[in-house]
Parts: sequence; structure tokens; C-alpha cells
Amino acid sequence: MDMLRSFIPEFRSGSRDDEFLVSIVDEAHALVNPEHVEGRGKHGFAVAFGPQAYHTIRCSTVTVFLLDAQQGFRDQENTTFDDLQKWASELGVEHFDTISLDGCQFRCNGSKEYVDSIDAMFGSEHVALPQPETRRAVSYEVEAEPTLRAAEEIDALAPNLRLLRKTPHFAVEIFTHLPDMEQHLRSQVEKGDNCRLLASYSRAWKTKSVARPHGLPADLMDFDFTLNVAGQERRWSRIWNYAPKLDYTFFVQAPAGSMMNKDQLCEVGCPYVVRGFDFDHVGLLWLEDLVWRKDRWVVQPEHVHETGIKRLVSAAKREPDLHGPAHQRLLQPVQQAYRILLTRAIKGLSIWCADQETASHLRTTFASEGS
Repeated sequence: MDMLRSFIPEFRSGSRDDEFLVSIVDEAHALVNPEHVEGRGKHGFAVAFGPQAYHTIRCSTVTVFLLDAQQGFRDQENTTFDDLQKWASELGVEHFDTISLDGCQFRCNGSKEYVDSIDAMFGSEHVALPQPETRRAVSYEVEAEPTLRAAEEIDALAPNLRLLRKTPHFAVEIFTHLPDMEQHLRSQVEKGDNCRLLASYSRAWKTKSVARPHGLPADLMDFDFTLNVAGQERRWSRIWNYAPKLDYTFFVQAPAGSMMNKDQLCEVGCPYVVRGFDFDHVGLLWLEDLVWRKDRWVVQPEHVHETGIKRLVSAAKREPDLHGPAHQRLLQPVQQAYRILLTRAIKGLSIWCADQETASHLRTTFASEGS
């Protein structure tokens, strides 16, 4: 560390042992750990100096890591609970306690049933953290206050809305036509709600380096569909979340003067940008990267453009068997990306699915939960 401080003046402050009293790290699973091969490379962090979390522990008297393995989906997001425990032991930490927040997160207007149904849909199981034998269990109570903006006038929503059982203030709707979904979302914006269009990494980010992407011709935008609506062809085009200098607040917060402030539905957000954030209504573009075939989920690697899992994508593309081990390894992060997107809404989720067999499966899945 002395060498680090001598070469890089910025590290002279904030790099000494126990320099901070308390450090709180959210999304700790996304910290880079070069001790694993996935954490090596260029990630905006000097991996030669070791794991990010190791130095966070070293520089803090007390460190709190908020970690949820189900929110990570990139190769380099590889810091695990076992890693933290090992580094704490190496650094001589006197107390290493774990507290499970299972059931305490307020997502989807408090609809634990809905979140559980998403986990069940992808066949995932909750992994509980080990609890020290000497630690007394902590009881939590979560009360939904009126300020959480519970949905109003549920009966006035679209007649084909599929409401999940025991979730009177959270709704899921599967749309046949993309323009209909957009119209539904715009009606919510007119009521004063915030809305976002989201998608997984099923399209390449062609407009990443474009200074003014909103003015591009339709065929140069990241999303460009030719749709058949009532016998007529209709074009629908959007760009990925505009992020000058990788500043994603333009999409998340829609600050005054931004294009998102003028039109909340003029861009499409990705899992990386929106994880950790919630919006009143979400419109999800479910595209060709994850499809349902007969009795199982299938990942189509030619439609996966997430650069953070290039190694998995390349391996799956070389494998002819759609159900082979390389495809199964790629399937997990793609499903996880969808899980993130499916749990960003507070009041209601709208889905438009490009693949008919997948759309039919989604309708059956959500209808089976309906009242």
C-alpha cells in the first residue's frame, strides 16, 4: 500500500488501515475480486492491488456489506459471502456477523407472492446465509405506509389485466401489441406516475458513442421493430439509455432538460442501469434472448449482447446442443437479468413478448396466479 500511495497521490487519503469509522457497501456482490479468473481484466479498478472488498474492510473499523447474489449477472461481479468471510479472517476481524434481510425488502408494492412467483418461474431457490450459533434471531416487521403510493382505482385498470392472487395493489399485464403497451404506459404518465421501458441485453448498444442518438433514423436506433397492427405495418424504434460519460442519472432520474424528462418512454433501460431502483410502472420488452420451448427455458446466445458475460456467450455459440452445459451456464445470468427487470415496478408491470410461444407461456404462468 505504501507503493500504491507513492505512485498515485489520490490514494494517499482513504487508503490507510482503519481510516474510516464505518463503510457501507451496497450491491457488494458486484465488487471485483481478481482472486477469481472472472475478476481479471479491465474493469475500471486496478485489479493488481487485489479485491475491492478486501481493501474496504482494511480501511474501515466497521464495514457493512449489503449482498444479494441474485442481483448479480456479470462475470466480474464475483464477490461472494465466502470471500468476505475469508478476508475478514485474514485481516483479524474480531466480529463477523450475518443478518438475513429475507422478506424485508419492499419490492413490487410489497407483493412477496409475486416476487416468489418470479423465482419459481425460473426455478431458482433462495440461498440462506449461515447464521452464527451464538446470534439471537432478529424479528422484523414491515408496515406499508400510505406514502408508498399504493395503486389507486384498481377496478378502473384495463379489463384484460391479470391480477396476482393476494396482491391487490400490483398488476401484471401481457400485451399482444407493443403500441398498446406504450399507450397504456402513457396513460399512467398522464396520471402523474413515473414509467420506464426496460429490456435485457437482447440488442447491441449501437448508439453508445453517438452524441445525439434521439435524432437518428429509425434503422440506426438500437431497437427497431416493424409491427403488424390491425393489418397495417407500423414502425417502432427506440435507443438504449442515453448515458453521456456513462452518467445513467439521465435515464433513472430524468432531470430537467433531459430527453427523458420530456418523454419517459423515449429510451429503453437495461438491467445494469435500473437494478436497485423502482418505478411506478414498467414496460418490459421480452425479446429473443430468452424463450420458452415446449417445457423449459432456452437461451439463444446469438441474441445476447451483454459484454460482461462474453466468455459465456462465446462458449454457448460454439455448442450445437441448445440444452448443453455451455447453454445452461449462460442461461443463469440471462434469467437473472430478467428477474431484475421483472421486479422494478411498484404498481404494475406490462410485458410485450416478441416470441409467440414464450408469450403464451407467460400468459399461462400469470393466469395461474390470477384471482
